[in-house]
Amino acid sequence: MIQENPAVKTFGLGRGRAWLRGGLRLVGKAPELWMAMALVYLAIGFLFNLLPFVGRLVMVLLTPLFAAGAFALASELDQAAPAGPLFAPGEPPSARARKVLEVLKQAAGRLFSGFNDLDRALPIMIVGALALGGVVFIQILVQVLKVGTHTLSVVFGSAIGITALLPTLLSLIAVVAVEIAFAMALVYVIPLILFQNLAPLSALRVSFVTSLANALSLAAFAGVFLLGFVVLQWLFGLVGGFAYIGYFVLGAALLPVLVAGVYYSYRDMRAAP
Repeated sequence: MIQENPAVKTFGLGRGRAWLRGGLRLVGKAPELWMAMALVYLAIGFLFNLLPFVGRLVMVLLTPLFAAGAFALASELDQAAPAGPLFAPGEPPSARARKVLEVLKQAAGRLFSGFNDLDRALPIMIVGALALGGVVFIQILVQVLKVGTHTLSVVFGSAIGITALLPTLLSLIAVVAVEIAFAMALVYVIPLILFQNLAPLSALRVSFVTSLANALSLAAFAGVFLLGFVVLQWLFGLVGGFAYIGYFVLGAALLPVLVAGVYYSYRDMRAAP
């Protein structure tokens, strides 16, 4: 630990690995439930993605409520003993199928639990609306600055002089900076609302300040998930729609660790809930 004050603890680069291990430990306490929750969420995202443009925006709006259910599970498992194996030795296939359906049903209930309590759901819905506004703003910024998927190839693959490329490079840096700031404001907002009862705007501010103070450790933690995202984008470019197999496989493996690891880092940096 480098520095500490009553509100925020600041950690160094190596702490990100500890958060990753903490996330894996929490997921390991109920791996089937975590995986089932991820698959249900990914299936919902897949269905909404069939609606051009609008579907993704709806997912942005709803994801904070889904995240609330996942963070609540992480908090519950933090003090719980690991669950036993899902299947007993020699269990018939029909009994196993019933258990799988039961886990999926339980996962859906957990995922939608954020919708149950209106008093708790309302501030999270406000966060969803603010997140939606942020996504729309970033898309407008991308269009105005003409930064697209071709930008990196232009910057790194073009023979044009640096002076001509400078506006494109500055536009790319501006968009990436806004996206990072947006992510920093959102990373801890749901735990702060759930466990510390902060108002949405206060939670966004505290999340940003906390993330900024721990930018290096968060970057180390996020590297694994960024690599998974890059691999997934590469698969979609390579095999098209068949990459949805990787979407579900990688998502089911990485999403639970991401959420549990963010919870673990929240607990590490702020007062335990």
